[in-house]
Amino acid sequence: MRRGRLALLCVLLVCLAAALSAAEEALPGTVPWCETQPFGIRHGPREGRRVAITMDDCNNIQRVRELFELSRQYDIPVTFFPTGSMLKDQDAELWRAIAASDCEIGSHTMHHRRLTDLPYDAICRDIRGSQERLDEILGYHYGMVSLRPPYGSFMDKQGRVMPVLKQACLDCGYRHVVLWDLSDTEFSRARSQMWSGRILLFHAYKADVSCLRQLIPWLLQRGYEPVTVRELLELPEIDTTPMP
Repeated sequence: MRRGRLALLCVLLVCLAAALSAAEEALPGTVPWCETQPFGIRHGPREGRRVAITMDDCNNIQRVRELFELSRQYDIPVTFFPTGSMLKDQDAELWRAIAASDCEIGSHTMHHRRLTDLPYDAICRDIRGSQERLDEILGYHYGMVSLRPPYGSFMDKQGRVMPVLKQACLDCGYRHVVLWDLSDTEFSRARSQMWSGRILLFHAYKADVSCLRQLIPWLLQRGYEPVTVRELLELPEIDTTPMP
């Protein structure tokens, strides 16, 4: 009698395992975090200990180099948002090294114009021009997946997303614009405002890099994990293909 019950229990367990396996296969894939957010994303998930360090404009290539060296020293990624016009031929080797590393390169448009002041065609030219210039510098296509609008401007005076700007971004392949929720070059203030999901905004200035020389080891000592914007927001993978 006891053997019969054990045999029946084994059969039931096998059936339950099969049912659970089938249910898992039937479940749709997890929705990327960014797809649960509005068009303008200011931070990542607040759970965990992840943050994203970003540098805009990149108009001083020496400061860009210093931050890239910091990223390699501490083995962490940084997301650079260079303005396309700042991508110079003489700096191509550095940008190729950045692109080949764990860091990320995102678009900050070609000419750093306020997109909310431009018509649809001009917005598209500014966004696409940035991509074309990066590809030219690298010598291959590096499909940027993150776009940061100059000055963080993407809304009208009433605080509404501008339809023309949003449509231009979508047509250029960007479903979201990436903003930030912490911008402070004073180390003591920056650390006092730190928590998970922060997108940290810096520029290619001496004060910014000096702050990061203190902030990066502080973040690591306290268990924070610096990641790229793409990783933090779960944006699509970066596509790299040879130039035609």
